[in-house]
Amino acid sequence: MKISTYLNKLSDLALYKKYPISDVILGAKELSRTGELTLHDLNSWPNKCWDAGIRPILEWDVLMSENSFNKCAEFLKHVHLNHFFAVRVQDPGAINYILENYTELKIQLVLETGNHNFKSIETWVQLLGKRLERVILSIELPKATLKDYLQKLNAMGVRSEILGLGKVLLFYTPRNLLSPLWSGKEEKIEALATGEDTPHRNFPVMENFHGTFMYNTKDQFLLDHLEELSEMGLSFLRLDLRFDGYLEVLPKIGGLFKHFDSELVQRIKKLYPRKISKGFYKANKTDVLFKKLKNKNIGKGQGLYLGDVIDVRKKKLMGIRFNSTNMELHPGDYLEIRTPEGKVKNIQVKELLDSALSPMEKAISGNIFFMAHVGGVSVRSRIFKEDRI
Repeated sequence: MKISTYLNKLSDLALYKKYPISDVILGAKELSRTGELTLHDLNSWPNKCWDAGIRPILEWDVLMSENSFNKCAEFLKHVHLNHFFAVRVQDPGAINYILENYTELKIQLVLETGNHNFKSIETWVQLLGKRLERVILSIELPKATLKDYLQKLNAMGVRSEILGLGKVLLFYTPRNLLSPLWSGKEEKIEALATGEDTPHRNFPVMENFHGTFMYNTKDQFLLDHLEELSEMGLSFLRLDLRFDGYLEVLPKIGGLFKHFDSELVQRIKKLYPRKISKGFYKANKTDVLFKKLKNKNIGKGQGLYLGDVIDVRKKKLMGIRFNSTNMELHPGDYLEIRTPEGKVKNIQVKELLDSALSPMEKAISGNIFFMAHVGGVSVRSRIFKEDRI
């Protein structure tokens, strides 16, 4: 297992070549979400990387509209792509553009924000064929799933990579969310965000040329699982060393790759400047919340379930989808309505209306019908037909 990392300072090359760093990622602001290199850097640094025995990788991972894609394509014409070992891309449009226009350039496929089932990964592998140099997998894959995928990829002759150390991106939008609140004119704005409806605080937020990024309060940290990841067949572990104090931490990380030492891992954790987490590595239990999301207030009512309120015009009408089978509803029947907030309304139906607001003699399964709005009833309220006259 080898290391890939980012190169933002040319002077770091002398340090990197002392450790098992095989690849460095070069990102310009025109192509990379967080890249800061210039066109001159992209065209002059790769040869220096090769001289140091390290392979240069071009990063193109921005979200793009048609206009921004055209700008990226124009920028690429001025980059000496034959000096790069590969390009790492995420956007399907960028992938197709590289396939069609740069037929000799290898592709490192970024699948970090989706493609959590192996069928989708396999489809991408088959599509790119011999052009594929590696796939970058999502950190949301738990250990058991990751192990299974790595075995399958190795059997297909495909290299793999995951993030082992660095910030975890939670949210990315091309919109500028910080600058309207900022008085300065900096190209890069950093702040901390706290939600009004959550106990979690101080999410790192950054705005730059490409939009706004929000990160987790804890960084991904898998250095205590190096041996396990290597045994599972992982090809590359990506370390994001773009933090204050990396010069002190890197030698210790390099020592781990030569000889694993759990005490050294603990020293690295103490030196690391931010809070850390294993993320989903042990288990991905996000689906356990589904049961909690089920609203018990609308579960069972008095009578037979009829349907749900799907539209409301307060003090006027409410639309109901008739879901139950083998049942009819007539004017004069009695209903119990249970709202998501737990309110219970018992009413007698006075009039049923169709979509043209014409009176209906009855409503049956599959119908969407309307009736007078009942105060306090909202969308997702559940309707039950009472068995009384």
